[in-house]
Amino acid sequence: MKKITGLVAMCCLALSLSAQDYVELNYNLKTGSEFTLSQESRSETYMTVQEVVQRTTRDYNNKMSIKVTDAAPGRFTMQWSYTDIKFNFNAKNQNIYVDAKTDHPDEPLQGALKLMLNQPFSVEIQGTGNITKVEGLDQLMEKASEAFAKLKSDERDAYKKLLKDQFGTDAFRGWLEQLLIIYPVHGIKNGTQWEESVPLRGGSKAG
Repeated sequence: MKKITGLVAMCCLALSLSAQDYVELNYNLKTGSEFTLSQESRSETYMTVQEVVQRTTRDYNNKMSIKVTDAAPGRFTMQWSYTDIKFNFNAKNQNIYVDAKTDHPDEPLQGALKLMLNQPFSVEIQGTGNITKVEGLDQLMEKASEAFAKLKSDERDAYKKLLKDQFGTDAFRGWLEQLLIIYPVHGIKNGTQWEESVPLRGGSKAG
């Protein structure tokens, strides 16, 4: 389940008709444009271990700001940052709920998510919607992991893995790939159909 708001302007299409009635579909963004994106999503995974089914759920309620920093022909670079993060993780009878803006001294993940707020990273997409780069998010994960410095080694490693699996580059890219429509690289006629394949990545946030 996903509810996305504030993305209408971002998903503008550039339409041009040729003499053969072909239509070019692509994203049309302008340098300096700013957007706000709200994400509400839930994912569930099931794993069977020794005939026992293990269920893991992840709920997200996040807000992000997006600014187009460079709009070149067929390519757009955007600066993203989280402005609010609420995350609920449930697995193996363990439940973790955190609100990045609400201090919770007994929950290290809250401190990590707070360090992620308003910290920019960049995303580059092609005009067709294909993602070509996600930069700065791994460094942001390292900075956020400073919140785990006082934990025991095994606890610190577990929290770092949880943070990376849910908010790292692969997780973010997997979620964004499912959000963006991918358009054909060539013009199409009215009624043309095409299929879109999205790879599954570890820790993907969409459900």
